Amino acid sequence: RYRSKGAAEALIQGGMKGERIFAAYGDWNQEKGRKLTLDAINICGDKLEVIFCGNDAMANGAREAVIEQ
Repeated sequence: RYRSKGAAEALIQGGMKGERIFAAYGDWNQEKGRKLTLDAINICGDKLEVIFCGNDAMANGAREAVIEQ
């Protein structure tokens, strides 16, 4: 939770504008990361620009989901 918050705050402090449009917990699990990313893509569509993941497994799952789309 704090990793994603810190990363988002760093982008804002760096001058980027944005808003959180989807948030969920993947429990450090690759398959959950994949499913949550698919959910985010389906819900947010083209508004989704950045995905923060708390570990490599969830990031790999998110990558898989993006490739599927």
